Amino acid sequence: SGSSLEALAAASSLTLRSYSSIDFYGNATIGTRGADGSFGLGKLEFDAASLNGATGAHVTIAAGEVLFTNGSGATAPGLGGSGGTLVVNAETITLGTGAKSVDGFGRVALEADKAILGRGAGTIDFGSANLAFAAPLLSAESGAAQDWTTTGAFQLTGTSSAAAVDTLGARLSITAASIVQGGRIDLAAGSLSLRATSGEKLVQVAEALV
Repeated sequence: SGSSLEALAAASSLTLRSYSSIDFYGNATIGTRGADGSFGLGKLEFDAASLNGATGAHVTIAAGEVLFTNGSGATAPGLGGSGGTLVVNAETITLGTGAKSVDGFGRVALEADKAILGRGAGTIDFGSANLAFAAPLLSAESGAAQDWTTTGAFQLTGTSSAAAVDTLGARLSITAASIVQGGRIDLAAGSLSLRATSGEKLVQVAEALV
């Protein structure tokens, strides 16, 4: 319930774990951010096969660090929803290990003050969502092998003000109907694949270091 989520948001660190999916059947807000930019919730981890939204669900998540992983290796179906939005606001957003999916959202916005990172070996299928990633840095930790896909559009924006991370030998693959790369991607001594299935790929004033 909404009141339960508000109570949980007062914790300094929170893990929401499911051996199938974490489902949102209506509008939900997890975590808060003050006028001074501070987060009420220090770290939030979603450990599940899928984050699902029912039709029209609008979900907002705010924490200092947000991690999405699937530690159990389980699989889970979606709810069949559509048209919702998922907005994640954090200092650092990490897409971690395991096969994961995000279903039921027409738009997914990941907004990080410092970086959006890949960690370990993992995949994430965003369904048909349009992806709006905003961060000073998009990267992956050393040895990571990450594949992120959507049949919608992908856009990366952000100014290159963040320090580089330890990213030797990482691999990152992003597949979308169209790709607009207007930010900074840093994969030193690594591998980067940006694949636009509609053939529309635009690299604006940006950095891609591999």
